[in-house]
Amino acid sequence: MTARTRIGEPQRVQRKGLSLFAAQTAAAYEIDLVDLCEQPCPDGAGLLGRHGLIQGVLGGCAEVQSRLRLVAGELERRWNGKLEDVEKLKATLCEEEQQRRTLSEEEREEVRALGEQFPEVWESASSPATLKKRIIRTVIEEVIVDLEDGEKTLSFMIRWKGGSHTRFQMPKPAGSAAQKTSVEDMEIIRRMAERYGDDMIARVLNMLGRKTGKGNRWTMLRVATARKRAGIPGQNRTREDPEILTVVGAARSYGVSTSTIKRLAASGVLSKEQAAPWAPWEIRRADMESEAVQRIIKKLKQTGKLELEGDGLGDQKMLFTLA
Repeated sequence: MTARTRIGEPQRVQRKGLSLFAAQTAAAYEIDLVDLCEQPCPDGAGLLGRHGLIQGVLGGCAEVQSRLRLVAGELERRWNGKLEDVEKLKATLCEEEQQRRTLSEEEREEVRALGEQFPEVWESASSPATLKKRIIRTVIEEVIVDLEDGEKTLSFMIRWKGGSHTRFQMPKPAGSAAQKTSVEDMEIIRRMAERYGDDMIARVLNMLGRKTGKGNRWTMLRVATARKRAGIPGQNRTREDPEILTVVGAARSYGVSTSTIKRLAASGVLSKEQAAPWAPWEIRRADMESEAVQRIIKKLKQTGKLELEGDGLGDQKMLFTLA
């Protein structure tokens, strides 16, 4: 069966034993009934078999046409419903336009007075972010931002609801590449993260006057974020190591003052390490247990004097605390 239509051959189809209606219907659906009639019937039923085949084809076409009519009717019904909704909305809008009134002079003064209090309301701690968003949506129609190629200045135009326009410019914020944490800060984080928590690292960075890539002070959360982005393992809080003592920890453990520990380290008798400036001292317990350090501490507790070779402060008293 081919999909072409033979116009002007209904008489030939009639001679095959089909009606004019069948020929016209077949033409409407682009069915070549002449070819269909001339084809041999598979079951050998002759003309009767061909008629049954053709009537089946035409019956299927009629069923499709009936369904298409139903679909078209449903679409038309929906379209008419939407048109009615549009007309109702237009009528409602027209009513609201007619009910709109102009403000009196007294009401205008009240609005101006509220405008003078706007900075106070905006900066108030009791003004939530949701309220500020509602204010913005109420007074601003749109914001247009322009940036020319190669320029570092953003040009803004604010279209207010009343029709006014405000223009201003501001420097273009630095990109993500310019907001990265400095190499020096990442090196401090890497060295301290082996033992110290993010809170202690933030304290040290702030003592050093360091800032984040965005120019903010360091916090435990910001240190943790920078550390995780760089793939540096660590922890939120400092991990205690019984074999590593701070200045305060060493003084408490051996019953002396912190100034004694510092003078022992300054004289070279006691070794100490420091991950970064302003970071806690790291004193190994084994170094505190050394013979030279224990001899000095023992004599200090007996005489009240800290005697160090080459130290002119040996007469200073009360440099230890009783356990």
